[in-house]
Amino acid sequence: MKKLIVTLFFVGIGLIGFAQEKDNKGDIETLFGGQRLKVTGGFGGVDWKATRLNGRTTWMVGGKAALTFNEKVNIGLAGYGLNKKSPFQGTDPAQELWMSFNYAGLYAEYIMNPNKLFHISFPLIIGSSHVNVRDQLENYPPNHPDNDFDPHVIEDSNGFVIEPGVNVELNVLKFMKVGASGGYRFVGNHDLKNVSNGDLNNWSFSVGVKFGWF
Repeated sequence: MKKLIVTLFFVGIGLIGFAQEKDNKGDIETLFGGQRLKVTGGFGGVDWKATRLNGRTTWMVGGKAALTFNEKVNIGLAGYGLNKKSPFQGTDPAQELWMSFNYAGLYAEYIMNPNKLFHISFPLIIGSSHVNVRDQLENYPPNHPDNDFDPHVIEDSNGFVIEPGVNVELNVLKFMKVGASGGYRFVGNHDLKNVSNGDLNNWSFSVGVKFGWF
């Protein structure tokens, strides 16, 4: 919780610093510089994310789609999931378990100097997360009579996720951007015996590509 408070504090200070400056007349400039709010672009993108879950380094794959407002702010949706189920030991060290983890939600991003070749942005994801724990890796085949009730699922829980980050981006083409980012994932409200919320909290590092109208 302390990490969450400190991180959100510094992210908030950074956004305030970028969004509000006083001009010579003493008026305060807003995030959109007094302009009318308008859509100036939109995009879809794919990300590959390295992170740690339950003490293991693993990969997540996901993407995002958003509209761009006044060239400075992206607002849309994003979601990520493990590219494969991750093995781990739960409360019983002799038993191997398998975990799937995914999350999705609102995606917002403030962009500094978006028309520069290299630029920095500050993404934020706020949404829901889902954890599924199994005692076997295999699923039932699609036409199995017991497919609606899988006895190998021993725990299943929904919670929330907050993931602020910093992104460095390169304008490759007028319709294409590539970027690399780092962030910290805060997960909470999961009630599981074999996985704690702390097992799901960790740093993440990702690379991604965006295609759209910029």
